[in-house]
Amino acid sequence: MGASSGPRLSGMQRQVLSLYRGFLRAARLKSADDRQKIESLISNEFRCNAKNVDSKNFLTLSTCFAVVRNSLISSGALILLDYQP
Repeated sequence: MGASSGPRLSGMQRQVLSLYRGFLRAARLKSADDRQKIESLISNEFRCNAKNVDSKNFLTLSTCFAVVRNSLISSGALILLDYQP
């Protein structure tokens, strides 16, 4: 009943994971060639940022997340992503 298969995630980790999955869902709406390029770009960006940002520095994490979220909100992209904060 509700057994998790991995470590328990913090609220910030869940939000970032939700944003990542939303990007991947949005990529599925594109053609097959574009989808591969977009998914590769998304994956590379998230991995690069994961390596460059200290996971224990909550202030930096929340600032990075807020900047991305706010820029997506202002561009209207979250409607396409169906992101639920």
